[in-house]
Amino acid sequence: MTQIEKGDSLAEEYVSELWDFTRISVTQNNLQELKEIWD
Repeated sequence: MTQIEKGDSLAEEYVSELWDFTRISVTQNNLQELKEIWD
């Protein structure tokens, strides 16, 4: 594996981790808002 390929796979991993984190945060915020609406 070349240095560039290594960097690419690291970048992809980072992006997917970031995407998961973002999606989870958004979901939690939405749930929080729904709770406030229902209360």
